[in-house]
Amino acid sequence: MKYETYEEASSAAIKLNIVKKIEYVRRYKEDYRLPAKPEMKYSDKWISWKSFLGVQKYALYEDAKAAAQALRCENSIEYKNMYKEDPLLPSDPAKIYADEWEGFSIFLDQQRYGTYEEAEKAVQNLGITKTTEYKVRFREDKMLPAHPNIKYQRKGWVDWFTFFGTNKKELYKTYEEAAKAAKKLKAKTYNEYVERYQQDPRLTRVPERKYKGAGWVSWQEFLRGLYPTVKEAQEAARKLKIRHPTDYKRKRKKTRCFLTIHRRLTKIKGGLAGKIFCHYRIFLTRRRLSF
Repeated sequence: MKYETYEEASSAAIKLNIVKKIEYVRRYKEDYRLPAKPEMKYSDKWISWKSFLGVQKYALYEDAKAAAQALRCENSIEYKNMYKEDPLLPSDPAKIYADEWEGFSIFLDQQRYGTYEEAEKAVQNLGITKTTEYKVRFREDKMLPAHPNIKYQRKGWVDWFTFFGTNKKELYKTYEEAAKAAKKLKAKTYNEYVERYQQDPRLTRVPERKYKGAGWVSWQEFLRGLYPTVKEAQEAARKLKIRHPTDYKRKRKKTRCFLTIHRRLTKIKGGLAGKIFCHYRIFLTRRRLSF
């Protein structure tokens, strides 16, 4: 015979020191009076598995409210996503604290700065200058929202730079300008570029995204450069006395302006000639030139 009341079954499960549903499913037969599905047998009093298994929650509504407000959730949806950050918070506070429940707006203390200007002044007083820093420190002012870009959208929001009072970084407008500046860093690899790009405040850490479809070809071209025409590349090959594809592979690094092996230069100045450049035999013997 199974336990008649929810309280009896809960007490029995707690004595077995079961703390999770998956564990209950595996061990409930250790007490033959425990039902396989207590959530169905005691549906009239059922709250949650954590409650049934006696996993401790805030006993006082005020304590739970203070903890919930520390999470800085903007609404009940955010609370559902974040409440597990505090193991003592219930998933359904309205049920747990039914007698004292005041609604999510009060439980979460959703009062924030009413205007964008007030929030902007507050965040600048804190000296926060980066979004990553904001995510960590915004709780220092209980009136600051977790997501000001959403809270003040169409109410004064411009961008994070303006919000923090920092100057927006003005990047090079064209790929050509950025590539020219990047070469001055004398970085030969991506890692070296990442280490040095901040030497020029107008360079971006991700030029491959910034100039995608606007000139970007490869990191080699961006950092080391290529001959703009097939004719110039051929002239360089003559000077290096390249006579065969194997010579090209071995000697191309002597000049930083050659293409990577096998690259199809359909975007090189000179149009279709770029395709010829990538075919070694044609490239090295075009117009019967001897080296």
